[in-house]
Amino acid sequence: MDEPVLSPRIVRRGMNLSILSAVLLSLFTAVSTSAIFTGLLRSIHLTNPQIGIVMSLPLLFPPMQIVGAYLQRRSFHRKRFWLFCSVTTYTLYLALTALVTVWFRLPAAAAFALFVSLYALIQTFTQLPASINLSWLGELVPRRESASFWSRRTGFAGITTMIGGVALGKLVDLLGREESTTYIVVLLIGILFGCLSTFVFAGAADPDPAPRPGTSFLTLVRETWHNREYRLLTGFFSYQSLFAWLSTGFIFVYLQAEDGMNFSMMTIQIMLAVSALVAFLSGYFFRVVGSKYGRKPVLVLCSVLKGVEFILWGILLPLNGILDEIGIWIVDRTAALWGGGPAGLPPGVFGALPVFLLGGFVNMGIASSQSSLLTSLGNKRIQSMAIGLFFSVVGLCGVLTGSVSGYLYNFLARQSLVTDSPLNPFNVLALCSAVGYFSSILLLRKFHEDGAAPTGDMVRTLLSQNPVRAVYQANLLSQPMSEGHRVEMLNRTAGNLVAGEVLQSLWNPSSRVRDGALLTLSRNSEKAADPALLSEVIRLLDIPELGMQAMAARTLGRLGIREAVPALVARLNSEDLTLVQAAVFALGLIGSPEAVPALRTLLADPRRRELRPAAAEALSKTGDWRDAPLLLPAFEQESFRICRLQCLIALTRSLLPDTRSAHPSFEAEEKLPGSELERRLKQLCSSPLWPAGADWKPSFHRLMEACDRDAFLETAAALLAAELRLFLIVPEESRTPDEELIGERFSPGGRMRDALLNGNSYLAVSLTVQLKLWAQLKYNALEGEPRLLLLSILIAQHSLLEETRREGGIPGRLCGRPAPGS
Repeated sequence: MDEPVLSPRIVRRGMNLSILSAVLLSLFTAVSTSAIFTGLLRSIHLTNPQIGIVMSLPLLFPPMQIVGAYLQRRSFHRKRFWLFCSVTTYTLYLALTALVTVWFRLPAAAAFALFVSLYALIQTFTQLPASINLSWLGELVPRRESASFWSRRTGFAGITTMIGGVALGKLVDLLGREESTTYIVVLLIGILFGCLSTFVFAGAADPDPAPRPGTSFLTLVRETWHNREYRLLTGFFSYQSLFAWLSTGFIFVYLQAEDGMNFSMMTIQIMLAVSALVAFLSGYFFRVVGSKYGRKPVLVLCSVLKGVEFILWGILLPLNGILDEIGIWIVDRTAALWGGGPAGLPPGVFGALPVFLLGGFVNMGIASSQSSLLTSLGNKRIQSMAIGLFFSVVGLCGVLTGSVSGYLYNFLARQSLVTDSPLNPFNVLALCSAVGYFSSILLLRKFHEDGAAPTGDMVRTLLSQNPVRAVYQANLLSQPMSEGHRVEMLNRTAGNLVAGEVLQSLWNPSSRVRDGALLTLSRNSEKAADPALLSEVIRLLDIPELGMQAMAARTLGRLGIREAVPALVARLNSEDLTLVQAAVFALGLIGSPEAVPALRTLLADPRRRELRPAAAEALSKTGDWRDAPLLLPAFEQESFRICRLQCLIALTRSLLPDTRSAHPSFEAEEKLPGSELERRLKQLCSSPLWPAGADWKPSFHRLMEACDRDAFLETAAALLAAELRLFLIVPEESRTPDEELIGERFSPGGRMRDALLNGNSYLAVSLTVQLKLWAQLKYNALEGEPRLLLLSILIAQHSLLEETRREGGIPGRLCGRPAPGS
């Protein structure tokens, strides 16, 4: 039978009702669990072992989820079955409240037996529909929104717990936290909100409520357990449950006990409120991070932090540490400003605050990731069975330690090693729990989640970027907004955490928004971009209809994406001049040798002369000195001044080992005329390769005086003549005038007279380029160009001398020694 397909409106309404229901239920949960419920147990004078049994009792009943899943699948309408169990649960809580009313009129043993029996029935009817409810939501919520939905749901429930917890804690303190009647009132309030929660969620649509009889119980269990990832996840949380319940049941006992922290219920509720506020805010964080990096890295990170939290519980003592001194001083000073007196806070309050803050953060991460994974893994047809089996196994593992935790507590209380130390038995148990959480990470190593990033990548991103700002921006961008507002937000965004929202903006119907998304990527080019986002930018190169090809190409270049080189090379054959120029620009920025053949072909194509300056620049950044003979004609044949200078810089760059130094040298000479010529001349004339005492050795002062007279041709001729003598291309004793000596090197047809200069070595290429630049300086220099042509010759000559020095000098010449005959 085909499953019904719900419209987006109905799905959205069901998700919103679920969140509202969770908000109302959180007020009931604040009453039926944690500090208030622990206070109830203390008010009816239960012993530590009895408290340990009661607190661990919920862990014994998750197997009822399997029973509920099977019964519903076999015989019952899902929504009706859930509604019946929910109503029965609150009815049993009313009976429990009545028992507390007459508690002290009954024998202690009988009262405790009745309490445990009623509480067991409550847990039975609580657990019967639990997996069904999660399965219902798993089918209702689109998988792509799973992480976001569960973070929102858990976060809103947490903030309600904060508000309700503070109010209920204040009520408990007003009525008396040692009085059982206090908890009767609070229980009735909680039951009321629980019933309202049930009424609200009953309005949500159920995608597939009908029973599916036919498959046997064991077949369903085997099919569920066959999923490897499901088994790994169950083992991971079961292992954590074993260690967590060593100490979890005594957290609020320790906080309230006189030999512990001795906090009032109001103090505890304020702490819980702060923790809930952190959980609410971190819900937005995990919504973005979980969607971006996956649930597995979130679980790994939160498990480590949960271990740290238990360490903090283990060292939490009722003493005024440095945090308490600072916190109490701030509180007292603030109170004094408003005319109040000292707050009189109990010792250890501000020492406990970081534990609650960290707890709120990590509990949100673990809870939302667990819920999201459970409702996403495997076949939805057997999802309720899978969820029931999961909580059954995890719960039973918690029972193993939770049921004996009270006896362990009493055992440790009798040990001299504990009694002689400042630690409480609870502190020791908490440290054991920390060990369990740290070691549990090993069980998650083999768990595979499709699309999840390595935990290290997530941590590096969080440390290198501003996660608070990025999460805030990502949440804003996920909301509907005007075109202008979205572009404005995109202009403010930074970092990989917002990559998902930027990715969606790349395909926005508004060209203005698409433009803003690409500008955002370009602006953050110094940071490693998200691979999925980059693949979408590469896709834009194939879609001319969007009008973003050229901008996408430039963005890929600014980001230095080597994976884009084949796609960019393919665009060099386009008839769209703007796109080709953008592709050439991008290839130059990327600097991949893979692009060199295509750029050489483009530069040599006589039909694409308008592309030569850009192609020359790109080739000089991707190739090496072997490309200089191809770059030289581009410079010689260019007539537009700016493009001619661009080609000159490209030619100079190709001869340098450090290609980044070329442009700054020309920039410095343009802005401060003479400064770079002076610096380069000084470097060149001080080279140790020049023979000491040679009368043809270049003189810095003489050459600088020539430059000051704008005699750039004379300076270039003197330098080139000395260089030709240095490399023994002409006799050292030659007295031929410099310009004539240089002119003799040229022959008709473009070749050089000297065989060495027609070779393919770096020496031959560099000298040939320098000589031909001298020819341009003598015969073809544009206005303002002689100074820059001389600079190019200086840079090329210095680079050649440095390379020769690194290779051991000039064969046949003793560098730095007097020249023969001097």
